Amino acid sequence: MMKVSHQAQVTFYCLAFEVYLAEHAAAYSNVEFIASSEGGVWLPSDWSKPKLFNVDLVAPLMRELLFRKIPKLLLAESKEVKWHYNAKCQGCAFEETCRDNAVTEGRLSNIPHLTSSDHSFLTSVVALVHQERPKDIEDLAVAETPLQTLHSLLSSKSLLDVIKIKFPSTFAKLVKVLRTEERDGGSKTISPWLDSYMKPPEQPLLLKRPYLLFPPSEDVAVYFNFLVDPRSECLVAFSIASPTVDKAIHVVAPSRDHDMIARFVHEFNEFTRPLEGKRVQFIVFDGEERRQIQEVLPCGTNNLSLLLIFMFLSA
Repeated sequence: MMKVSHQAQVTFYCLAFEVYLAEHAAAYSNVEFIASSEGGVWLPSDWSKPKLFNVDLVAPLMRELLFRKIPKLLLAESKEVKWHYNAKCQGCAFEETCRDNAVTEGRLSNIPHLTSSDHSFLTSVVALVHQERPKDIEDLAVAETPLQTLHSLLSSKSLLDVIKIKFPSTFAKLVKVLRTEERDGGSKTISPWLDSYMKPPEQPLLLKRPYLLFPPSEDVAVYFNFLVDPRSECLVAFSIASPTVDKAIHVVAPSRDHDMIARFVHEFNEFTRPLEGKRVQFIVFDGEERRQIQEVLPCGTNNLSLLLIFMFLSA
């Protein structure tokens, strides 16, 4: 399937070639360049011919981005530019500065794994809170950071009720983004997700959803392979290997009725016990294999912290 990024890339090449020829007109005076209205991308699903799209539909958007938005951002003062510090910032020259500013200014970027779209949404919620909060309270909260604003929202049942009644779709999305939980019969609302930025970095965070970004660094990588007999749905073989620590375990069931689940749980515990306190990333072949291992591990593992990391960082 052709992606928007494919279309943007091809259109960029077209515009770049156009600008290059204009800047070197003297050298190419005998060349007439006419851009095609069609662009093409060869996709793995069909190498015999390119998948075509209309360049004229994409070009105006790319011109706006390249010749207006980006130059405007580059010329602006850094404090005037909207930004969100997250995993994509790794390697950027401003990464350290933005990370420090996010912490000192109490920005929403402190919330782990917050996507750009969710960051924009929560920013609008913060503005909405300032709009709907009683003015006498608002006057006392002039120096409030965005994180403090969200905490004050969750701690105020009356303000939450106002948002729920007046802006039901916003409230529903807020519950989803912050993964709020009601306590004490609904009189108290908390968000472990929002509070997670205060956790020690070595403490696992339950995302409660698949997460496709790999951590920027790891101490140990562990690879799993799980072989299940499709007829009996029994585990017949598995392997646990880590090139980082130069250790591997490969086990095949000696008989059909052998308890391989108990063996796997035992070997998993033995393999991971020395890794306690390290940043470990567990990697499986696909989502089905991850599901199978998750179903097995809770029944016998005593290494809870590693189990939690495995559940939500496997890819």
